[in-house]
Amino acid sequence: MPYIGTSSSNGVKQTYDYTATDGQTSFSGSDNNSQTLTYTDSTYIDVYQTGILLIPSDYTATTGTTVVLHTDATESDTLQIVVYNVNAEIEAKVYQRNRAAGYPSIADQLDDIYHNGVDEWKKTIKAVKDKYPKE
Repeated sequence: MPYIGTSSSNGVKQTYDYTATDGQTSFSGSDNNSQTLTYTDSTYIDVYQTGILLIPSDYTATTGTTVVLHTDATESDTLQIVVYNVNAEIEAKVYQRNRAAGYPSIADQLDDIYHNGVDEWKKTIKAVKDKYPKE
């Protein structure tokens, strides 16, 4: 089944919620909902501390699995990390791009039909569809 996102269970946006202990600066691993933090590009994350959007200079996010605050959190502060998969739609349509590149040009397809008939042309098209199936 096709989907937009990193997998059929994750969409274009993934949210991670943590509850801080007093003085905590590092957030990683399982969040309050047992989801494990992961991101591929820190440019495409938003970090909220107790509902306030932090600017990138307030934290470090370079490992792909950890966000480190530059200022200690307070007991029971909530930290929400929103990760955006900016390539989700592109990844979801890979088969379409592969098929388009795999099909013969219109001129070649018409030539195939003229010289070999529609049934042979269908075999050519089916071979491309079989090589790049819908996901």
